[in-house]
Amino acid sequence: MTASSVAEQLHGLPGAELIVQGIKDLAAGIESIPGLLVAVGAHRIRERLPGLALDGLPERPELRLYALLRLQHPREAYSQYNAYLRRLTRFCHALESHRTCMGEPIG
Repeated sequence: MTASSVAEQLHGLPGAELIVQGIKDLAAGIESIPGLLVAVGAHRIRERLPGLALDGLPERPELRLYALLRLQHPREAYSQYNAYLRRLTRFCHALESHRTCMGEPIG
């Protein structure tokens, strides 16, 4: 599954642009907020997008994400971290709902 086909499947879902960017960053070996967010949710995303390769996932992505946010937003790292996790959760729920409405099995 290519990044462009993933982008087409996810078009219109809340947070899709962040997830697509994260998939691209992971594929390129770039440690970024979107990439680490995808790594945090890799299990759920893989369940809902069979055939998506998420290789080279970093260890302990939650801690790495928080550390990166602390560098960029020292005073707001905790609230930023929680906001990104909420976006990931909303995305996964929307993806599940979308696939169920389309009559596709989940996982």
